[in-house]
Amino acid sequence: MGPVVIHFAGVFFISAVALIPTDRAVFFAILIGTTGLIGIAVSTVVTIHVVKSALRGVDVTDRFAYGLLPGVGYVALLVTAGLMLGVSRLHSTFSPAPYFCC
Repeated sequence: MGPVVIHFAGVFFISAVALIPTDRAVFFAILIGTTGLIGIAVSTVVTIHVVKSALRGVDVTDRFAYGLLPGVGYVALLVTAGLMLGVSRLHSTFSPAPYFCC
């Protein structure tokens, strides 16, 4: 399986997770963080492979497009998961009394 398919599957998974009808930020943060960690690992392997194949004529734009730029996106997912966990902890610490409707 090529790196494009793997990165597309990551985007598809995050999109599917966003459609889950729940309001638990911790649940989303764990799924997004796991996707970020797996993506960083895959992106690191792909970057190493592309850099090693630089001697065979791989272009500089391919090095960035297949390895480094998706890695930056996965780091952003990891940061997002961390912020979601931090906000959910902050919200649970300072949450007002529960609001009951009707």
